[in-house]
Amino acid sequence: MRLRLAHKLGMILLATVILSAGISAVIISINTRSAFLKLVRENDIQNARTIADSLETYYGQYRSWEGIGEVLENPFTIAEDQRGRNTQPGMNPMGAMGQMGHMGSRFPRGSERGPLFRVLLADTKGEIIAHTFEQELPESLGQRALDKGIALFNDGKKVGYVFVGSMIEPAFGPFQQAFLMNVYRSILLASLIVGILFPLAGILLMRRHITYPLQQLSEAAQEIAVGHYSLEIDNPRSDEIGELSRSFKQMAAKLSAADKWKRKLIADSAHELRTPVSVLQGNLEMMLEGVYPLNRERISGLYGETLLLKRLVQELQELSHAESASTVYNFSVVDITALLHSVIENFRTSAAAKNIELQFRMPENPIEVYADTDKLRQVITNVLKNAVRYSPVDGLIRIDLSKQLNGTAMCSVEDSGGGIPVDEREKVFERFYRIQQDRNRSSGGSGLGLSIVHEIVLRHDGKVYFEEPKFLPGARLVLELPVLEQSAEQAYT
Repeated sequence: MRLRLAHKLGMILLATVILSAGISAVIISINTRSAFLKLVRENDIQNARTIADSLETYYGQYRSWEGIGEVLENPFTIAEDQRGRNTQPGMNPMGAMGQMGHMGSRFPRGSERGPLFRVLLADTKGEIIAHTFEQELPESLGQRALDKGIALFNDGKKVGYVFVGSMIEPAFGPFQQAFLMNVYRSILLASLIVGILFPLAGILLMRRHITYPLQQLSEAAQEIAVGHYSLEIDNPRSDEIGELSRSFKQMAAKLSAADKWKRKLIADSAHELRTPVSVLQGNLEMMLEGVYPLNRERISGLYGETLLLKRLVQELQELSHAESASTVYNFSVVDITALLHSVIENFRTSAAAKNIELQFRMPENPIEVYADTDKLRQVITNVLKNAVRYSPVDGLIRIDLSKQLNGTAMCSVEDSGGGIPVDEREKVFERFYRIQQDRNRSSGGSGLGLSIVHEIVLRHDGKVYFEEPKFLPGARLVLELPVLEQSAEQAYT
């Protein structure tokens, strides 16, 4: 049987509370008994000192311990009887002893309550004279035991020792035992209450603050698994579960965006590929049916459509590689000045076909960056290709390269074309996006070139963006890359 998290946490909490309550009860009981035994011993020693005065009075009166067993059960009455004897002349010692015997008989040995005190009287040699202990005791005590008793004196001479309760044995009398039993019952009752109520309260709190929010996240994950991303997960808590809920919400938003991007990518790819495929299919069907003649001109047109298909597939593959985290970039020290000059020279032929002038302004000293040469060449090529495509006949393209004070190499490309509206300057880096005036394929590209540029520049810790033109009326694209000192340090850490 599979246990749910709530059941596991409840069992762990129950076991922890019961174990803690049990250990606490045992420790408290042991400490209570030890402390109580110490308290009883101190009290017995104090009682022994008090009784010693009465016993010394008794010995001083009768000059012996004869008859002490009759009054030992309540020795405190000995001093009271002595005071009564002094105030009532004519009472003989036996009368006093009879009174003391009567007082001592209130708790006779063998009665239900037992003697009031467990008292033991021993002579100086350790021989036990009398006691009120209910258990059997040895006939004499050793010197070690005598040292723990209270010595009795008469005229400066030691005449015996008195012991009370725990001074002889570490045991409790019936009153102390009854008290300890009440304490033990209270500890047991408190442990049962803690062991029952606390787990119940803990389980209720866990269900509300732990398992219920986790159950909500589990249900939300199941909804996401089937493609439902519009979930309301509002958990304002500041603990780990609140952080988990917020992270989950962010993940759901990113998954929703990724799903929308995937659907858009599939739809845009199908749209871009549909046109050349339809042209190829239609022309081939007409040729097979004999409607169109099978000549070089027709075949050349179909070949152009296959080149368009090839270019779309190649750009999709390049975008996939640029976005993939597993794509390996071969970083090395690159002189971006020389690289720009090389790419610009390769474009002079295509620019000359539209009579476009290319102007390149660069610093005297080379600017080195840490980059993948082939990927960076691809970035510059795509940027210049767009500039040439959107520049009119007899237009101008200006390329500026400089090293900024913030440690970056900045390359700007301006053209004399129609420009890009401000609200579309960020959108042009999206996949398959073409500005409004270039929705047809006759003058525009596939809409993937700048997306590839954006991904490659990000992998180089750089930035690419459009801003207001400074020298020409068209568009101004700015590319920023860290110079060697910063990028190399980042690459090797």
